This record gives sequence, C-alpha cells and structure tokens, in this order.
Amino acid sequence: MSEDYLDPIIHQPVRTRIFACLASRESVTFSHLKKTLGLSDGNLTTHMKKIIDAGYAVMKKEFVNNRPRTTYRLTRKGRAAFERYLRRLKEALDLLQ
Repeated sequence: MSEDYLDPIIHQPVRTRIFACLASRESVTFSHLKKTLGLSDGNLTTHMKKIIDAGYAVMKKEFVNNRPRTTYRLTRKGRAAFERYLRRLKEALDLLQ
C-alpha cells in the first residue's frame, strides 16, 4: 500500500467525521456541523477550507430571515473520494483479519 492509499484530505480524524456528516445529507449547515462535531468556529472553518480547496465540497452563503447561513455539500468528486476512502479503509482492515 502506498502512503496515499488513504486520501490524506479525508484521513484526518476531524475531517473523516465531517465527511461522514456531509455524506449523510444533501447539505449541512455550518452550525449543525459545529454542534454535532463539537468544533470551534475556527477549527471547523480551517478543516472546511482544506476540503473545499481539494474540490470535495462547496460552500453556499445566504441570508435567511436576515441572518447569515452557511451550508456545505459534497461535490461528486467529494462523494466519490469518500466512497473510495471507505472501500480502501475496509480493505486495509480486512488485511488484519
């Protein structure tokens, strides 16, 4: 197995959890991710920037009832990368049995 066998963007504990949340829905709000994962604003923002810069997610900013709302969704590339990551993780775990 090569070093990049498990995608380094996804294979980071916080980002793996972010991907799991994003993959479970069409889109997820910043506040939902923050609350669900117990992250600070800065920590979540930093991780989401890496995910977006990799082309794995997109961000949408809008106002709802005069309040800002930021939502994220996985791109096709991001969903495919996460599915590949999960398959490879399972393969790696199967080698241990």
